[in-house]
Amino acid sequence: METLAIDVAFGSRVEGAETVTSDQFGGIQTGYGGFSRFDEQFQDLGLNHLRWPGGTLAETDVDVYGLDVPGLFDGTQLYTPNPDRDRPDLTDTLAYCVDQGLSFSMILPTVRYAADIEQGVADLQAFLGDLLSGRYGPLPEDFTLEIGNEYMAHAALAETPALYGQIAERFIQTIVTALESPAINPQGADLAIAVQIGRSAGDDAAIRDALSPESLAEIDSLVAHALPFNFGAIDKVESDPDADLRDFGEALWQNRADYVDAWEEAILNSGGNPDAVELYMSAVNIGKSVQDVDDANLNYQDYGLKAAGAYLEVFATYQSIGMDAAAIWGVAGKHFNAVSYESPDGMVLDPGGALLKLMADNIVGMELVDGFQANDRGDLAMTYAWESDEAAVVFVAANDIAADGVSVTLDLGVLEGASVLEAVRLSAVLAEETPPDVTGLDLMVYEEALLEDFVPQVSGNTVVFTLHSDHEVVMLHLEKAPPINVVEGTLAADMLYGTDGSDAITGFDGADKLFGEAGDDHLLGGAGDDVLRGATGDDLLEGAAGNDRLYAGAGDDEVSGGGGADLIEGHGGADILSGDAGDDEISGGTGADAILGGSGHDRLFGGAGDDVIEGAGGKDHISGEGGNDTLYGGSWKDRLYGGSGDDALYGGAGNDLLKGGDGADRLSGDAGNDRLFGGAGADVFVFAAAGFGADRIEDFELGLDVIDLSGLSSGLSWDAFATTCLTDSAEGVLIDVAGSAITLLGIDAADLGQGDFLL
Repeated sequence: METLAIDVAFGSRVEGAETVTSDQFGGIQTGYGGFSRFDEQFQDLGLNHLRWPGGTLAETDVDVYGLDVPGLFDGTQLYTPNPDRDRPDLTDTLAYCVDQGLSFSMILPTVRYAADIEQGVADLQAFLGDLLSGRYGPLPEDFTLEIGNEYMAHAALAETPALYGQIAERFIQTIVTALESPAINPQGADLAIAVQIGRSAGDDAAIRDALSPESLAEIDSLVAHALPFNFGAIDKVESDPDADLRDFGEALWQNRADYVDAWEEAILNSGGNPDAVELYMSAVNIGKSVQDVDDANLNYQDYGLKAAGAYLEVFATYQSIGMDAAAIWGVAGKHFNAVSYESPDGMVLDPGGALLKLMADNIVGMELVDGFQANDRGDLAMTYAWESDEAAVVFVAANDIAADGVSVTLDLGVLEGASVLEAVRLSAVLAEETPPDVTGLDLMVYEEALLEDFVPQVSGNTVVFTLHSDHEVVMLHLEKAPPINVVEGTLAADMLYGTDGSDAITGFDGADKLFGEAGDDHLLGGAGDDVLRGATGDDLLEGAAGNDRLYAGAGDDEVSGGGGADLIEGHGGADILSGDAGDDEISGGTGADAILGGSGHDRLFGGAGDDVIEGAGGKDHISGEGGNDTLYGGSWKDRLYGGSGDDALYGGAGNDLLKGGDGADRLSGDAGNDRLFGGAGADVFVFAAAGFGADRIEDFELGLDVIDLSGLSSGLSWDAFATTCLTDSAEGVLIDVAGSAITLLGIDAADLGQGDFLL
């Protein structure tokens, strides 16, 4: 088996790349189908932006889509007229976006107005009046008007790209006038304006030169498409501008950084804000849009699993030049390059679609890591990575590899201590409807995605896994170890502060004051009478030697007093508080805390929340206070107070005092001669094992409280039990059971009934 070592340049992020947002994962609702099939696939892909409708339809099907068509879309006129054909119009589409909380972009047709721009302006004015008056319903918060689609695909504009610029000029001014008019736009809607950039340098300049400074300053988005047939074609326009267009995709534009720079410079010179202008890839897809193998040259097409690696390259390439939003062509499609489609068994993800889903689910909020530029189909595998301050995601996409696979070792480098949150393998299986006689390259168009979780081998600072087959992709989602800021004191009395991150603060000798501040901090007091404060974050506080004062903050903290008589206070969160040696005083705070007194005579208070408190050694005072608490007394003579709530009190060894307080409490004295007070509420006094000593129940309430003797398994009936085990004494009823005695003060045997016991 071949081996491959991978080093990722973690910490080196691509200059100019935007932080990945959910808007970069959108889909195109072409209008050819309804929302029922589209919605399931759109949701499952994890998409968050919708573009509508299909570009060719928007520009050429004048009876189906247009500013002058009722509802903008008439599905009855698709293909051949059919009055029963129902397709979503603008009202339906806007309602869908508002309901799903999606950003939205719609195409304003331009080609039909090439010979009559004034008619286009008139139609646009009428449409904007209807749109802004609420005729089509509530508008999405993020709404873009995309002026035209693929000007160069239509002879009227391709031959004279400046004509597209002239239409865009008039449309921009019309939109701005409508938005600024209180009469037309009473709700003050804010719609974004998107303009196509040029396919060639000459086209790009011609379009830009046709726009006035006023219009340039109003542009919110620059539109480009990425529709290469294969991995190698993604930047082929730049590397080989004289290449035959059929080799890389008719609609692939020359969307390079220098084009965007030229637009931003023009916008700046016109008084606009280029930093606010977005790059919108409003159509993204890999492969040729065909449905018959005879129409596809599979030597030049990346379909099936091979498309997954190409999608990684497309997104990395355009993110590297500042892509802000994107829309995928092929959601709920029927062509070989669809990313999802409907089968008799339901929705199916193409491998390219599964890759997009992995990206949408994992890299939002991250930034692109440098190094992807060196990827090549001639490599064993290609690597792409994104990272944030807290996590990193690495994709490793195989190329053509040997049958026994490739063993990959990923060096985590500067991410020392990172852990693998998730590892997913994307491979492919053949669809059930694959014809039996299909072989070779033709098989790729019948591949369906297979996503499998797996567990890689983590050894030291490396992650090891195997690539099993050609073009499969492995995704690793890594959680970074938080950076730790080290702060150390001296042998004197120090005052030490942490940062907003994770700190390790050590006081050493002396009476020190340590402040963790924000972040998950570790504070160690050392010798001396120290003060430790955790603040926010999940902190670890250790007092060590000396009589220390330790204060947990917000978050789930762990506090240990160490030797000495310590004062420990919890706060918000579920804290673990330990006194260790010495006579300590511990208060739990507002969360559900775990409190351990340790050796010594401790005073333990649960505070609010459902707490668990254990006295351990020493004569302890334990109070649950608020919440439903569980209290354990330990080995000495302890005092337990349940407080409010439904509490459970266990005395442990020694002669203990147990008081349940308010609520329905459970009290068990355990070993020793204990005094039990249930307090208000329906309480249960539990005697679960023989040898519990001579216990006294001093406030038993007839008809409300219960004595539970079921754990002793006496096997006696009530009559036999009452006759042999209940005896009146000067103080009350004496219950003789399992060799031990229970006294119910102030109660006569005749007053007791079967309902007062669990036998």
